[in-house]
Amino acid sequence: MMRRHRARGLASAALLALMTLLAACGQTTTTTTNGAAAGLQSLKTPSATSGTPSPTAIPLPYTFPKQWLPAPDSADLPPQIGGLAFSVSSPQTGYVCGTASTSSSANNSSATPPFVAATSNGGQTWRTVAGSTARAKSVCNLFIDQNNANDVFAVAGDQSGHQPLYRSQDGGVTWKPINQPTATGMNTSVLQVAVVGSRLIALIAVNGEGNLSHPLYASGDGGMSWQPIDLVVNGASLQISGQLWFDGSALVIEAAPSCAQGCGYMLPLSNRHTATTLLGEPLSSQPPTPNDYYQSTDGGRTWSPFTTPVRNLSNLTFTRSADGSTTYALGTALAVPNQPAATSVAFYSTDGGAHWRQLPTLAGVENGYLDPGSLGALGAFVFPDGSVATTAFHGSGLNNDSDAGTFLLRPGDATPAWHPLILRVDGNFWQTVATATGVRVWQVRMLPDNSGGQLMYFDLP
Repeated sequence: MMRRHRARGLASAALLALMTLLAACGQTTTTTTNGAAAGLQSLKTPSATSGTPSPTAIPLPYTFPKQWLPAPDSADLPPQIGGLAFSVSSPQTGYVCGTASTSSSANNSSATPPFVAATSNGGQTWRTVAGSTARAKSVCNLFIDQNNANDVFAVAGDQSGHQPLYRSQDGGVTWKPINQPTATGMNTSVLQVAVVGSRLIALIAVNGEGNLSHPLYASGDGGMSWQPIDLVVNGASLQISGQLWFDGSALVIEAAPSCAQGCGYMLPLSNRHTATTLLGEPLSSQPPTPNDYYQSTDGGRTWSPFTTPVRNLSNLTFTRSADGSTTYALGTALAVPNQPAATSVAFYSTDGGAHWRQLPTLAGVENGYLDPGSLGALGAFVFPDGSVATTAFHGSGLNNDSDAGTFLLRPGDATPAWHPLILRVDGNFWQTVATATGVRVWQVRMLPDNSGGQLMYFDLP
């Protein structure tokens, strides 16, 4: 399960780093924003020039072989799309939910089901599955039971935080609202939903500022009632701070000591981008601030450490291969031994994190134009064919803050190297589907008000 906080609207990478820190302390600024996307939106796209890439010159005319295309069969899609999800157990099955900037309070009511369309062929064709009473909400996010492609959840409602939780067990045809976990005296929304056996697991966050003592909940009765999950390892209580992933059948969560024990601080570096992405990293004389991960195979009842190659691994993500035989894992870290402190390093696994290897950095790519600290700073992705991608930026000189596009690396190559892939667009986190010839990458390109957007894709190879 890829991480998927849908967040937009932060003005700079500094606020992105601040949001990461707040999340580590059980706080959040809003549940309808995605810090990574905000960081992307703060970048500017350089104008085309000629010449050879250099650390200070705009690197055009290096070219991107791929471009974003509108979804096939677009006429059968909602005019404006909020959520997008593809099934893990049946990857050709996917869903989108429609949104509307001016959706009425009646449409956002929990009594009105969300407007959903589905595909059973990897997005080649789409069909409306929701009934005639379904309506587009102001915001809508989707989640799918990892073992049942017909078991779908939607968090949909208005942008002020009233976002009911719905469930469909017939592939989006009929929906019913179910109770969601809440925190007394706080306006909360569900960030993620997962199904583990007979249990529902939900991660919640505060709409606005606040401190949740229990962001993770479980329900054993289909959402009628919810109980908080305590993460206790070796007698010590930990603060759940990240998001949910599935590593095969294991549920993985990020956690950290409580903020009373300190939440980290910034490593001062020369350029603005790299410095602000290091909030939570130590000063040079101290070891990296850890990001600890834990796994559960019994629906969150008991937990054990999930081993990572370095203690400060971030941007953790998992993807299954097309045939389900392999679970790829990817993460990034700064201040890695034997690397400059400002260089981000990617770690890669082909066995769900049992073993890791280090991938090439961005140092020197495109003749040094890419900021070596930008690997993973704005998101990192691993695809069903095992290839990985990251969006990079340029962080110094004449074109400081310029978007440098997304780059691809194939770890299975004899000499893996980063190559230009595609220009970025403002949108949600990528979804990937294996095809007969490779991989199709999906994204919802968001509108300026972040209420929804257009479904787009590109194909690999």
